Amino acid sequence: MNFEFFQKIAEVISLLENSDGWKSYLIPFCGDPSSGLLAVNTRNGQVVEWDEDDGLGDAVASSFTDFLESYRNSLLEGHMEYLDECGVVEKMKTNKK
Repeated sequence: MNFEFFQKIAEVISLLENSDGWKSYLIPFCGDPSSGLLAVNTRNGQVVEWDEDDGLGDAVASSFTDFLESYRNSLLEGHMEYLDECGVVEKMKTNKK
């Protein structure tokens, strides 16, 4: 088993513990502490947004399973794009008319 992923999460958590808005019951799984991240709230299972300026934000899914299913569906429906210059997959922005 590759423990580098878990070591990275532990490093991020230790860095975040010094932030005013960080809660010890959150487990981050994607993003960057300086620009915002997604985390699992271990108290209620929700996937939530967190950023350095605002702290704990809105719930984006009622569970990690629901988050993954929604992400999968967005991929299959063509609502995501790969940004080659930074190696990230994100939702496509819609054009405003």
